[in-house]
Amino acid sequence: FLHRRGIVAVFRDERSEEYPRYSKRAIDNYRALGLGDSMIEYLDVIYGLDPEWCELFMQYTRAGLYTREVVSQATREICACATLAALDKQAQLRQHLLGGVAAGATKEQLLEAVFQSVTYGGFPAVMSSIRTYAETFPEMVKRDRPAIPASEGEPPTGPRFPLAVETATHLWGEEHTKNMIGRYDRWDPDFSMLAQKFVHGGMYARTVVSFELRELIAIGCLTARNALPQLETHLVVGFRLGIPRAEMQEIILQMTAYVGYPYVMQAMALFERVAATAEQASPT
Repeated sequence: FLHRRGIVAVFRDERSEEYPRYSKRAIDNYRALGLGDSMIEYLDVIYGLDPEWCELFMQYTRAGLYTREVVSQATREICACATLAALDKQAQLRQHLLGGVAAGATKEQLLEAVFQSVTYGGFPAVMSSIRTYAETFPEMVKRDRPAIPASEGEPPTGPRFPLAVETATHLWGEEHTKNMIGRYDRWDPDFSMLAQKFVHGGMYARTVVSFELRELIAIGCLTARNALPQLETHLVVGFRLGIPRAEMQEIILQMTAYVGYPYVMQAMALFERVAATAEQASPT
């Protein structure tokens, strides 16, 4: 049976028995992530405005993008949380935090996704996102945590922060690390040390998520921010770490749900160039 109001095909065997207006795959996805009741209420509003657009929305997002198995659902939700935190989209972030737990991500991984977003979205967005996280998972706020033990010896004074150099070299290689930190030095040596400690010796040296997952987070955030030069460097790292091409591409494509097609089309054009270079350089 095919009903066609305009351009949307609505097949009977794809309908939810409980909510026959809506796609079974979409409803099942919402239910699996613990978002059923709140989203059905919202879907009713959209359907009341325009049934055809509601169908397009569901077929593309929850019955489409979010049912693809190129990456795990946990990875998909972790990358979504990081991106939405970087974009300061708090209502959507809360939904994906809950969905992430239901998909098998740990609360620690989801918090790390929020933290990692600061490198790409800045402190105002991440501070709002930390508040959203704490309100969503209040049990994670443990106010009796002890003080971090004091480090032995004298603090590094520069011009290099050893952990930053070690981490950046692992990711980008010695030459890129030398050029990158040298660029910071030319801007301002004091800022260079701040950046080394915070970014490569801080955020990128944390071990809550793997290097590979952190790069997928970076790829999603940088696509959403349309930061193409920085995206290129992280795509190169992704190939260096052996992340499958299909997984990096999938995270870029997922960003259509958050920022639309223009940024994603630019990111995919860049991705194809980086992938071609990486694949030509890899041994057969």
